[in-house]
Amino acid sequence: MSSDNEFDPADGARHGARRRRPISWINTVLILTCAIGALVSFVAGHPSLGAALLAGGLAGGIGAKLARRPGAGDFERVNALEYADERERAAGVKGLAVVGATAMILTFGQMVVVTVRPDVTVAGMWPFAMLLILAAVWTAANWYFVRRG
Repeated sequence: MSSDNEFDPADGARHGARRRRPISWINTVLILTCAIGALVSFVAGHPSLGAALLAGGLAGGIGAKLARRPGAGDFERVNALEYADERERAAGVKGLAVVGATAMILTFGQMVVVTVRPDVTVAGMWPFAMLLILAAVWTAANWYFVRRG
């Protein structure tokens, strides 16, 4: 039997208490990770990386906040990890599974490149390319699973 004060870990609120977190806990962690990474990058003398991480954290926070507004669509909520129901959560899980499989393939490719040619500049740029590819795959997978189930 559930009470009106039951705690919901998905949004950090108690049922019945109309208070809801402005963004999900996972988005909070992602934004904090970007902020810490930006700080470390600035201190280490890599201002372009720091600025990119700050921009990414800011964009993620804004996207998460916008996904919680009443008129937000299912694709927007799934991309922002702000699921409104179990159907959206299922689509998000499927999309992230595709991203995980793609990450494994790309990581294998990175291992081959670094093993064969460790001196190549491409090996140093691989993580940036990998991030962009994974973001594109995530968006495409979410679009597919939101539409097709």
